[in-house]
Amino acid sequence: MGVEPSTETQATKELTSLQDTLESDQIAFVDTVATEIETVLEAASELHRYEYVIGEVTNYGISSNDHVHFDLVHEGCQLHCVVLHFRREDIPTELEDGVQVAVTGELSFYTVDNYCSIMVEDAVTVGEGTYQQTYEANKQLLADDGLLDDATKQPLPDYPSCVGLVTSAASDARDDAVTSIHRRHPGVAIIVQDTTVQGESAGPSMMQAIGTLDTDARVDVIVLTRGGGSDTHLRVFNDTALCRVVHNTQTPIAVGVGHEADRTLAEDVADQRVMTPTEVGQIVPRYETLTEQLTQQHEQLTTASTQLANDRVIALQQRLTQSYEQHVMSELDALTTTLTNTYETLASRKRYEHEQLDRQHDHLAAAYRQVVTNKLTGQHQRLEQAYERHLTRVLTDRATTLNHAYSSLKRQRHRDREQLMQQHNRLDVAYTQTVSDRVNNASQRLDHAYEVLEQQKRHEREQAQTTHAHHRQQIALAALLLLVILLVGYIILT
Repeated sequence: MGVEPSTETQATKELTSLQDTLESDQIAFVDTVATEIETVLEAASELHRYEYVIGEVTNYGISSNDHVHFDLVHEGCQLHCVVLHFRREDIPTELEDGVQVAVTGELSFYTVDNYCSIMVEDAVTVGEGTYQQTYEANKQLLADDGLLDDATKQPLPDYPSCVGLVTSAASDARDDAVTSIHRRHPGVAIIVQDTTVQGESAGPSMMQAIGTLDTDARVDVIVLTRGGGSDTHLRVFNDTALCRVVHNTQTPIAVGVGHEADRTLAEDVADQRVMTPTEVGQIVPRYETLTEQLTQQHEQLTTASTQLANDRVIALQQRLTQSYEQHVMSELDALTTTLTNTYETLASRKRYEHEQLDRQHDHLAAAYRQVVTNKLTGQHQRLEQAYERHLTRVLTDRATTLNHAYSSLKRQRHRDREQLMQQHNRLDVAYTQTVSDRVNNASQRLDHAYEVLEQQKRHEREQAQTTHAHHRQQIALAALLLLVILLVGYIILT
């Protein structure tokens, strides 16, 4: 694709203007220099005289357009390599990180990003890479010292309240880890210990940050993490010194480096591995789960305490009932014995007292009969005398009262007789007057009724006469009609 004339003309004018400003003719834009570099690389026969380029594979990956990308590393230098998708099946070697390979192909310069690449046509495995050998040696050393033994790992706390985070404070990994933790449990505190995670100072910086958090009494668990990167950038996490610091922490520690496919020795040594910074939150429980568990445990505790209280109450009631029954029975036995003894004593005493009372009763009865006889005789005489005196006074008073009552009664009867005679005379007069009035009224009603009856009889006779005359007329008409009919029949017959 070429440059449009108008754009080229404008660039030329701009370049001319800049030459005047900089007072130099030897200036060029980046694209010009990149194009010249591409031309020089393609034309440099010295660079094309090597049939193979040897190095250790790192940062192996497959792009979205199915091209394979990796870096060849040797003695701190690296060169990018690309295997186009249509050549992948032609290369018999299985490419992966840590393998030392010899590749052949064309050297190419990518002007957009300004880097050189080898467009690989073939690759041959020539052994393990130098760093891979170092990695295996470090892993074996850690295993020999027991740092990879699961028995040496500490369990992470189930309910941490504070998490110490070792990472770059300005990195995406820090944001992802904090978000992941607070998404699961917003109440967990986080202390971020800033550190360098790549470069020469990364190892000492991370070890110092881990030591700082390990001595912080607030921290319940430590998390060492960083985001993805090239294999060379992640190699610091395979350093044995860092691994020993991770192993020796008194505080439980989890390590999560790079992507899920990345695996470092620090993760193997740690008490727990987390795949990526976004999965750091797995070290804390979900707040909703804790709430549900707390609710369930509260219900279970309430049920258990209620059941325990009921069982203890029932047991105490049974013990109290048994103790009460035993106490009552013992008290009843003692009282029964006491009452029996008391009853026998009282019975003996009562029999003796009864015998004494019987003798005294006999004496008293004889004396009482004599006294009563004497008193009754005297009282009888006095009563007869008093009765005679009282009877005489009563009879005299009643005779006087009866005489007065008889005189009053005679006078009252005389007055009543006179009143009765007067009432009898008045009743006779009233009865005579009432009978006379009723007879007159009855006579008048009879006369009126007779007149009405006579009028009804006259009216009935008139109606009878009228009805009789009407009947005679009907008979006459019927006879006349019969004669007419007979006459008509006769005429017809004749």
